[in-house]
Amino acid sequence: MGITTRRGDGGCTGLLYGPRVRKDHARIRALGALDELNAWLGLVKARHPRPAVRATLHDCQEALMTLMSEVATPPQARGRLKRRLDAATVRRIEAHTACATGRAGDRGRIFALPGANELSALLDVARSVARRAERDVVACEKTEMTAPVGCCLNRLSDLLFLLAREAEKMPSPRARR
Repeated sequence: MGITTRRGDGGCTGLLYGPRVRKDHARIRALGALDELNAWLGLVKARHPRPAVRATLHDCQEALMTLMSEVATPPQARGRLKRRLDAATVRRIEAHTACATGRAGDRGRIFALPGANELSALLDVARSVARRAERDVVACEKTEMTAPVGCCLNRLSDLLFLLAREAEKMPSPRARR
């Protein structure tokens, strides 16, 4: 079976365990922002020199995949999901944030101008996409959103801010050439 089904050619796509909706539906826009965030995290993970940070980003990607399945599933069908976003996931991201806070020091409490180096700029792009994804998820699930979904995205953008500030202190890979 190929990936091309032609079912989306008419401008609709299917929700997980749910109906088909237009591709400009708020839920699909939120999923697009989450997918984009996951791609940015993958790029940062591939370029980051520190294995511990790569592992943190991988953990965040795993949480995002679970979050995406929740957003893709109508509330009445979420019981069918094998994995659900929970408070333990939020606590894991908070633990990563606590570690990053210690490494970022005072730089973790200020506004920052992105672009100190390529890695910090990539992290700032990922952070801004995380904030957009958070807004999109809140907009599409005003009455349906479970607390861990909003908390997870909020904590993730805080973590990305801190990782970007930490990366500002690292030499740019381009400078080493």
